[in-house]
Amino acid sequence: MGLRADLLDAGAVEEAARRAAEELGGLYALVNLVGGFAMGPLARTSEETWDRMMDLNLKSAFLATRAALGRMPDGGRIVNVGTAAVTNKSPGLAAYVASKGGLTTLTQSLAKELKARRITANAVLPTVLDTLANRRAMPNADRSSWLLPEEVAEVILFLVSEGGSIVTGNLLALEK
Repeated sequence: MGLRADLLDAGAVEEAARRAAEELGGLYALVNLVGGFAMGPLARTSEETWDRMMDLNLKSAFLATRAALGRMPDGGRIVNVGTAAVTNKSPGLAAYVASKGGLTTLTQSLAKELKARRITANAVLPTVLDTLANRRAMPNADRSSWLLPEEVAEVILFLVSEGGSIVTGNLLALEK
């Protein structure tokens, strides 16, 4: 089943969650994979870029999680996709790292908040993904350490599985 929704519009997110829960018989797992990237030192970061990073990387996860929680049974799963840059503290990524850092803090807070319902909340923090967009953006980069999307998907699948029921509040660094 595929649904299109503007993940920055609370009403659209709520409607998508309602439709998905109705058609699927509930929402057992939520994976927040929406995001954006911007480079540049803070002194040259526009307010528009800052807001875009906060919206794409943090607000979208907030809205989707809030919409899903009312439809998620006890024992459900939440996985947020962050970035290894939050632990590496790379220079020139202030807006991006701040927004993804907020996502990691949200993840850990949710793990505590949802513990009584046995809903797990974790984040995966991949390094660079080997995607067409990243290949275009960095045509001369050494891709030997880039992660395949399938590799990251395997970790997410474990976290949403029954086996992942004892993993919560974790920030899992993914790198080669």
